[in-house]
Amino acid sequence: MLDGVEILTVADKTTAVSMFDAGDLDLAEVPSELAPQYEGQTLSYYSGANDFAALNHRNEILANKNFRLALNYAVNREEYNLLSHNGLYAPNLRYVLPQVRGVEGEYGTEYPLEAFPLQGDLDLAKEYLDTALGELGIADPSEITLKLVVSDQDDAKKEAEVVANQWQTNLGISVDINMVPYATKNAMLVPESDEYDIIMSGWSPDYSDPYSYLELWYSTSGYNYLNYHSDAYDGYIDASKTTTGAERMENLFNAEKTLLEDGALVPLQLREVQYLVSDRVQNLGAYFVGLNYNYMYVDITE
Repeated sequence: MLDGVEILTVADKTTAVSMFDAGDLDLAEVPSELAPQYEGQTLSYYSGANDFAALNHRNEILANKNFRLALNYAVNREEYNLLSHNGLYAPNLRYVLPQVRGVEGEYGTEYPLEAFPLQGDLDLAKEYLDTALGELGIADPSEITLKLVVSDQDDAKKEAEVVANQWQTNLGISVDINMVPYATKNAMLVPESDEYDIIMSGWSPDYSDPYSYLELWYSTSGYNYLNYHSDAYDGYIDASKTTTGAERMENLFNAEKTLLEDGALVPLQLREVQYLVSDRVQNLGAYFVGLNYNYMYVDITE
């Protein structure tokens, strides 16, 4: 077992990979732009983060369920992942990370769900759009302009550009991208905010359970920056607090399905971290809750 671990803070992952290649590091995470160069050499794990486009329901357009569903069906998540992360992340066709704990095994195995097609469905997207336009009294989708807020990091900018282009091309709406510092973007993530129409966001669980993802969108939750309100959703969340086992998990699954049937947000990807580890490192584990890397049973062979 190890006597200790020395962790260096390296701001640029590209620099960390160079240090790994030079033998100065035993472990380094690989940024998506470099991953093709290291194909077949990396290991991977789900970090737990599910990235999504958060829709602000205070906006009159986004308060319309049919319009929100049009946004969801207009996204080709396979193409999105290829263009924004070289295909390294997993496209997310639901909301909750499937690998969290279910009743006896993994939640996603016990409760499978594909809420939206991998490559989208443009015909269905346009049907929802036409219905929404009629309900909103809007003659042409080009009359709609939405403000998309994203952090000024390179990866985040690329993600926003890809999804905005899909919406503009497939639905004929306009999406204005507003880049802000990461801290500024996070400060906007509060209920009843009017600083964005759509904001690129994500969540990582505090523990391995669907509730850790689903509790955010309860009507009175302090995290509910979607401003999402659903009596049905709240009812399932409430019921999950007074039930156990399979009955509890069924309530959580029904809450997840309700969230997605309402198009409350646009799930995009599950972050899958690619990393390089030295051959001399044995028994390193990785997990999606907590510190991510488990050094407890690591040995170093010389």
